[in-house]
Amino acid sequence: MKYFISDDHWDSDGYWLQLRSLSNRFSKETFNLISNHSFHDARILELIICNTSLVRKTLDPTSIKAKIYDIDGYEYLIHWSGVNNIDIKYSGKKKIYRSTQDDDYYFKTEDRRGLEDWAYDEITSIDNIYLQHEITLHSGALFNFIF
Repeated sequence: MKYFISDDHWDSDGYWLQLRSLSNRFSKETFNLISNHSFHDARILELIICNTSLVRKTLDPTSIKAKIYDIDGYEYLIHWSGVNNIDIKYSGKKKIYRSTQDDDYYFKTEDRRGLEDWAYDEITSIDNIYLQHEITLHSGALFNFIF
């Protein structure tokens, strides 16, 4: 990410300035949502990658849909169309703990959350055609979509 480097280093003014410069690349409704709503701590319920090459002949026929449940109890469907690059980094490795009383091994409840919740995201321009959406989850998983 370019603007949200760490919890201690955020260039939020720079990010919002560059996001406003991208407003003409979104529908009015979409831009209003991404500039006024945060998915921080939202749960990702589904992530679907679609190949529409048989249905429509386009340069980038791949799309991604995500069903998101935010902390206010609302469900959203996010749709990235014309996806040109998908990069997902996720390790499902969980911490295994050994009981001090016997030879039992177990997972802590908090380590059974899979991808976990949405932490931070950033939408930036790659060039005059493509945008990039980088999403970091609390589990450390990273999504990077170029669309």
